[in-house]
Amino acid sequence: MQRILEGLDEYLFRMYDGLLKELKQTECYRNDSDEADRLEERYPEIRQILEGADIREERVLSVEVQTAMKEFVEHRTNMLDDLQVKYFLRGFHDCILLMVKCGFLNRDE
Repeated sequence: MQRILEGLDEYLFRMYDGLLKELKQTECYRNDSDEADRLEERYPEIRQILEGADIREERVLSVEVQTAMKEFVEHRTNMLDDLQVKYFLRGFHDCILLMVKCGFLNRDE
């Protein structure tokens, strides 16, 4: 059973890696990624919050930083949505191929 799980982990990693490479070639994903990176670079508070630095200390963020954080989260959410759609389409594609291979979908009729 452990060997099967290790093989599955390898498959899922390769699928994730392949989907991510495909996404990085799309303009929409690249734009979101570039903009999120730009915001993270311009506002170091974003990185500090994501890393949990000084989590026990209260932070007072300016309106500008709050707006930047909101935009950052929107861009990262868009990127995650794109990846989830890719996963869905890949799973749908794999399911149809398996059904054809098993003979459930006869291409001759």
